[in-house]
Amino acid sequence: MRARAGLLTVLSLLLAWPTEGRLDRVANAFKGQVVILEKRPPTRFPNDAAFVKFLKGKRKKHLWPDKSDQNQWTIEYMAFFREAPRDVEVKMKIFDSTEGRRFVEGDSVYLAERGQRILSSSLVLKKPPFKVNRQYTIFLLNSRNVVLASTVFWLRGKGEVYSGKVTFTDEDTKAKDED
Repeated sequence: MRARAGLLTVLSLLLAWPTEGRLDRVANAFKGQVVILEKRPPTRFPNDAAFVKFLKGKRKKHLWPDKSDQNQWTIEYMAFFREAPRDVEVKMKIFDSTEGRRFVEGDSVYLAERGQRILSSSLVLKKPPFKVNRQYTIFLLNSRNVVLASTVFWLRGKGEVYSGKVTFTDEDTKAKDED
């Protein structure tokens, strides 16, 4: 894939969650979902119930721009795969789903190990190609393009403000008169 100059950047793999034991129960509870979080998740939870409570309490569907830059959104997320991918690479595709489905951006995300069912990571979306007050869908796919997890969210912010005032130069008006 060509360089994206920061339009969509996977910042880091924050946590490599083990797949055995109790985390399998949480992965099954959120199977096939990408949960966008209000803040970065802690590295440990005392039990399954605390993990689920955190995910439900911090889940977001409407994302506002970063305070430091109104032209970008930083997203913390956790993905719970339907099935464990056989590879360490997972494809991420983002579509504008406000009116139909239009591909916006795609990239690869690398897992810490094969067979991992939970991914915790972050990414940055920037204007353009992302626009305010639009609905987007994220798909995480395996190498065979089978959807492992997905979510729908809104990017919020201030839209373009137009005054409604139009100014013509002398050259603009002369060109009209000659036609």
